[in-house]
Amino acid sequence: MSASLYGQGYVSIDGALLSQNQEFTLTLEGDDQDVETIPLGWAGITETPKKSMLTLKSALPPAGFEFDPFKSVANAETHVVKIQLTSGKSYRFTAFARKPKVEGGVGKTTGVDWEFHGEVSTWT
Repeated sequence: MSASLYGQGYVSIDGALLSQNQEFTLTLEGDDQDVETIPLGWAGITETPKKSMLTLKSALPPAGFEFDPFKSVANAETHVVKIQLTSGKSYRFTAFARKPKVEGGVGKTTGVDWEFHGEVSTWT
């Protein structure tokens, strides 16, 4: 078996690359409930609404935010968010910023974390 070269993914907001992004996690959130019956055992699910949820962790440079999630949350702004993989696949959705947080400490790079909650999309 030979070694392979693996690529990275990149996030952009409203067409602007997040160059300070360090980590992202995309999930498809919902609260579907399992349906179980005595004769059938597990019988299926009761479907519930779904949403895309993207969690971001970025460095906060001395010049300030490259994207200000605090301002976005305060103004209830919508954004077009895109994850681009080096394979060429991308996931694009419209979302609201949520849960902004700045963290820093001794010997630690100051960072900003936040989430986007939005519409369900597909990888294209």
